[in-house]
Amino acid sequence: MRRTITALLLCGSSLAFMSATAVRVVTKVPEGAEIRNGEVWLKPGYIFQRGSSNKFYSIANAGASKGTKTGTYQCDCDKGGGSCSAEQTSKSSMKCVAKNGCTACALTVEVGKDGKIEVQPVH
Repeated sequence: MRRTITALLLCGSSLAFMSATAVRVVTKVPEGAEIRNGEVWLKPGYIFQRGSSNKFYSIANAGASKGTKTGTYQCDCDKGGGSCSAEQTSKSSMKCVAKNGCTACALTVEVGKDGKIEVQPVH
């Protein structure tokens, strides 16, 4: 059974004001990740890999689990008619950024140990 936890956090916007981001954690926060101030932060031993313009994966980068996908982080527009992109703010953090008329993003966080990583071209 899937359980969704929703919390309102703030994230930066390409607009002149801050927009709210609804963070939806499906089951639990992935191994090696933390949610702080509207951003996903990875612990040492984990890296981000871009999946598409609105999606990142966390990958174990050390130990016996090296190369294993531990989580999926997807940004979608929650309010307004625009879009949200997933942007890496540092080597170990990412956030959702509202664009093109979107006023609030939804960040869906999901554990992802199994399954193929879907990498799509970013335009």
